[in-house]
Amino acid sequence: MKKTNLIMLVAAGLSLGVVTPFAINNRSITPTVQAAKKYSRKTVNKDLKKNLKEDQQNGKQGNSDYQYTTYIQRLKADKSGNVSVYVTGDVADMSTADKNDFAEKTQDLVSMVLYNNNWLTDKTMKEGTYLTFYVGDNPIGHSRVTGYKSYKWYKTN
Repeated sequence: MKKTNLIMLVAAGLSLGVVTPFAINNRSITPTVQAAKKYSRKTVNKDLKKNLKEDQQNGKQGNSDYQYTTYIQRLKADKSGNVSVYVTGDVADMSTADKNDFAEKTQDLVSMVLYNNNWLTDKTMKEGTYLTFYVGDNPIGHSRVTGYKSYKWYKTN
């Protein structure tokens, strides 16, 4: 097989998203794929805002799967990939179990957007994103450093 034909086959496999190792003359060849482009923080924050707005509309129309988003005022990613979640005061008044449920759903929304913008890989998607929750400028909780999908809530008065 000519080298140009091999390149065309690999390119076709890459464009279809189907790249598997193969052998030529009993030599194993595994094409490599360059890392996907990581989108800018500005783009990520626009996508967070867009997805939040869409989910809030679903929540306001009575879809219980998106009801939690009505407590979120805004989401903001920083350059490290951590996300600040600005919420209404109602979240601070929830029980710890309800806060954890709210945080898990928020984690899913944030992680999906970051993954779609190539800020998370398959592995880091499972680990989650470090979230900090605020009412106004006052922090009310954050992801635990030992596991981003568990949370520490602060005592509020």
